[in-house]
Amino acid sequence: MRRVDPKGKLPLYQQVYEILRTAILTGEWKVGELIPPEPVLMKELQVSRTTLRQAVDLLCREGFLEKKQGKGTFVRVPSLEENIHRIISFTEDM
Repeated sequence: MRRVDPKGKLPLYQQVYEILRTAILTGEWKVGELIPPEPVLMKELQVSRTTLRQAVDLLCREGFLEKKQGKGTFVRVPSLEENIHRIISFTEDM
């Protein structure tokens, strides 16, 4: 898993979002799989809980992740309807 660049142009939460999204899209994290707990991801990515939660919340809103109270956060198949409003560049899509 990549690390965030504190001196990068993108905000930290956006960098974390991209890293987690890539893990989902490349199959590193499978559909239905529980993602690693917050403390593990915070340590791996060297970010604060707030930054990590911002990225995870964005992925939940876009349908890539689903939070289940008392169980954790799981990877889910994003539905076409949920992602239709998000415009992405060609480079980001590739």
